[in-house]
Amino acid sequence: MDIEFLCVLNAPHAMEHFNFFKGSLDKWSKGLINPVFKLLDQHGSVGLNSGSHSHALGLQHLIDKVDTEWFCTMDYDIAILSPWEELVLSSIDKGNLAIGTTYGYPKKYTSFPTLFFSFWQTKYWREAKVDLSLDAKIDADLPAYPKHNLHRDIGVQIPTAYHGQKHEGWEKKEVTTPRQDIWFKNDQPIVSHMGKGSHRGPDHPRTIEWRDSVTTK
Repeated sequence: MDIEFLCVLNAPHAMEHFNFFKGSLDKWSKGLINPVFKLLDQHGSVGLNSGSHSHALGLQHLIDKVDTEWFCTMDYDIAILSPWEELVLSSIDKGNLAIGTTYGYPKKYTSFPTLFFSFWQTKYWREAKVDLSLDAKIDADLPAYPKHNLHRDIGVQIPTAYHGQKHEGWEKKEVTTPRQDIWFKNDQPIVSHMGKGSHRGPDHPRTIEWRDSVTTK
């Protein structure tokens, strides 16, 4: 089976992570997957304030290829902590068009799902013409945006695009040992995000500590 991977090289440890991922894929797939890698070299962060312009380009490229009713976005430094299928399907049955992790940071938007680990109805995403770029047009007066010092990052337009539409954002809690964000629904932990993984690499002590904490023994 041929599977295409678009690899956006936009962080200090990008090639290290790419080689680690490729090696892991070769090991786990046991020859069942023939990976086809396309590399987009956009080293460094550009745009307003901070955030990855190339990350936005890569995601948009992949989302444009979606041919399913729903699609999922996720960071690579996340770990799923419990079965999510029934939670998401139940939320879809309630008419939500976007489901998943929220920011919860004071300088970023609140309430609405982010790209960390979320599910999006393809039809509405395309009707809304969601723009993932850092300089996308937004309605800054919406309550989801902070009133001062908005941190423009990838997906900043999401609250504007989904304003007035049904959505479900999971509650985020910060954990310090090891440092990670964990999202909950009805007190059930769903997913953990290490954060800043691209700046550390797979063999960094904090990466190993986090990976050990979320790995089933």
